[in-house]
Amino acid sequence: MIKLLLQSVFVGLYSVSIFSLLSKLGYPNLFLTGFIKHLFGYLLGLQDVFCRCSIHYPFLSLMRDCTLEGILFLIFLQRSNTFTKFLFGFFLHIISEYLGIHKYFCKSYCIKN
Repeated sequence: MIKLLLQSVFVGLYSVSIFSLLSKLGYPNLFLTGFIKHLFGYLLGLQDVFCRCSIHYPFLSLMRDCTLEGILFLIFLQRSNTFTKFLFGFFLHIISEYLGIHKYFCKSYCIKN
């Protein structure tokens, strides 16, 4: 439980950081925040750490999941402040864990040795 909470805090801060960076660049776009959050999670190897394996993410699946996360950010974070963006990233991570989305992701994309 502590590990999940720490991961969720990290994801919340990661979400706010991406939104803040985009805002400073003149692109405070919620869809882009969710899309880039998921894409960079893959490119930076964050998903490998979470799943404890090497992730093989087919390009179309990666684009689909980035788009879905972008849509979630767009739908739920209209008219929100920085703290709300943090909470959304935090709770999205916890909800994904309890719904089995993370387990399914790791099972589907881990490279079997």
